[in-house]
Amino acid sequence: MPGGRTRASDTDAQATAVRELEEELDGYTHRSDRAVLTELGAVQAVQPSRTHGALTGYRVTFFQASGAAQADPSGPVRCRTCRSRGR
Repeated sequence: MPGGRTRASDTDAQATAVRELEEELDGYTHRSDRAVLTELGAVQAVQPSRTHGALTGYRVTFFQASGAAQADPSGPVRCRTCRSRGR
């Protein structure tokens, strides 16, 4: 998810992806017996800070989700960021 970061408690990139999905999508609970996350690859980038000139390294890992997601009976799954912006 945009802005997502790996935490010390995440065992790998897939664990980070699952946690980020569950945090950002209201009503979503990942169930490995019903949904599959397939790692598509990763890219690394280095970007200079706009204010301090320091270099920051990023690693972005891409996943594809497939299978049945557990639906929230109260309505469609919506991104918390979008909801907070009225979308």
